[in-house]
Amino acid sequence: MVNQTDSDNFPPLGAVSSRRPRSAASAFSASSASSASSASAHAEGVHETHKRLRGEAMRWSAASLDDRERKSVFSGDIPGLGVVVPGQQILVEEGCMRGHGTYEKGGKIFAAVCGILEKVNKLVYIRPLRSRYQGSVGDVVVGRVTDILNGKWLVDVNSGQAACLALAAISLPEHRRRLDEDMLEMQNFFVVGDVICCEVQRVRADGQILLHTRSTRYGRLMNGVFLAVAPQQIQRQSHHIVQLSCGVQVVLGLNGYIWISLPMKTSAKDTMNYAHVQTTHEKVSKEMRLAISRVRNIVLCLARSNFDISTQTIERMYDVSVSRGWEAKDLADPLVMQELVEAFLVARLGKDA
Repeated sequence: MVNQTDSDNFPPLGAVSSRRPRSAASAFSASSASSASSASAHAEGVHETHKRLRGEAMRWSAASLDDRERKSVFSGDIPGLGVVVPGQQILVEEGCMRGHGTYEKGGKIFAAVCGILEKVNKLVYIRPLRSRYQGSVGDVVVGRVTDILNGKWLVDVNSGQAACLALAAISLPEHRRRLDEDMLEMQNFFVVGDVICCEVQRVRADGQILLHTRSTRYGRLMNGVFLAVAPQQIQRQSHHIVQLSCGVQVVLGLNGYIWISLPMKTSAKDTMNYAHVQTTHEKVSKEMRLAISRVRNIVLCLARSNFDISTQTIERMYDVSVSRGWEAKDLADPLVMQELVEAFLVARLGKDA
């Protein structure tokens, strides 16, 4: 008897089986479809996550909008409260007028520049942290002659445009009248490249500054070094042409230009105005050169440390540098400069206390 179990379970040789093996192409298609479906599911999950996060962000934004608005509003009741940034709303009392550095939108006042909020009576304005010199009548400035035109000199005073010093705005020798020959010989007074000290006479509507040198204190500067800092760092004081206790004379121009030199020799008869007559180069001793260099480095240290530059601060830092035994060249070292600032603050707090 033949056992039918094996023949029934397995087909004979050569017969086609109903259960065909899967080809490589079909396997690849199946795997691709599976990958695509998983990628699609992952993309949908990422999209849902992003959608949920956006919803949470919008809900947080709506919930904290009032807080952020309160933080972006700056109160202008007290002058000098702090620094404002462009676009920040400024709250002022009723009846206040907006000044420089502000603009009005929708009945509200906003800051147009980054600076310090100031208030004078009913006027609210912003004093920029860094800006060009604007000019004010009576300011003592230091400038450099850049060009000679018909009856006037153009002077660089760190402003938006060149200042003008007219021939009629200087004192001629022996206070004589101006003649036509003086206009032809303007180079006998000031030439291009001369550093001069002068005073602001008037500011035009277009912003140009008009200068004059009708004083024995003003005129050509010599026997010294030139230094430029930010105009906002020069502290306004009663005298801007001062002689320090070390014998060095400093001209603190309100436009940010500073001249450090030997003391000027002036009198009621001799003035600084005449570039090639009274003012001449002098021989500077080694001690005075070192003193001038020390004062220069001290002014640079004050400027880089964002201190107000005045006669008092220069004198105090000068005394501190001498007491510590630092030489003039040592003050150019950043590490020594940092130590000098710390010692200056300690001495300043001790004297103020």
